[in-house]
Amino acid sequence: MLGRKILFAWLLFALVFWAAYFVTQPATRSYTSLYYYVWLLLFGIPTWYYRNRIAFLLKQWSSGPFFKFVSLGLMMVAIEEVLAALFNHLDEGFYLATYLARVGQFELFNLWAFTGLFGGAYLVIRKVRFSHTELFYLFGTAGLGTEGIIALLFGDQIMFLLTAPIVIFTYGLVAGPAILSLPDLPRRDLHPALRHGIFLASSLILFAICVAVLMMIARHYPWLIPPHTRNF
Repeated sequence: MLGRKILFAWLLFALVFWAAYFVTQPATRSYTSLYYYVWLLLFGIPTWYYRNRIAFLLKQWSSGPFFKFVSLGLMMVAIEEVLAALFNHLDEGFYLATYLARVGQFELFNLWAFTGLFGGAYLVIRKVRFSHTELFYLFGTAGLGTEGIIALLFGDQIMFLLTAPIVIFTYGLVAGPAILSLPDLPRRDLHPALRHGIFLASSLILFAICVAVLMMIARHYPWLIPPHTRNF
């Protein structure tokens, strides 16, 4: 419980800092940062508040557990990328045709990539026990890898401290409904470090394979992916 309070305090501190930065630094202002506030507040608070009800309803869904887990994860990705595309595009101005193109690019890129993340995670989940809380933070930690935030630990630790909690909770929320569809199992089988390492390695390896395939395709068709990911 203390650890959870510390993480929430860390998140609040980071959100306050970037809100203040957005207001006081108009020269470097990016609307992309507002996405995190809308995503966490609009979807995060209701998901947290109604988590028991959501879990109950999802467990009544009579579908294969793999299909349920992956489809719920991709459903949240699809919703989240509409917002991500909007706030990313606001830095370009706002043009409806361009925004719709950005939505298509974000959806194609992330639905494909996150299929690897959720698929890899499920391969571990069906063999190794995790609690809902563990899975929330493990998906968040995986996000630190996919977004490149983990590299800041070796170059800019202050920036890591100011961005890591936002990414952790964003990715945890994306995985929230998928996690809630699973039974909340007690942690009894392997040492936590081993369980967590297996989860992260399997998830990130399949995620990386999916991204690598997409990037090879995008070398010939760069318009398929969002502009900020074209550094390949």
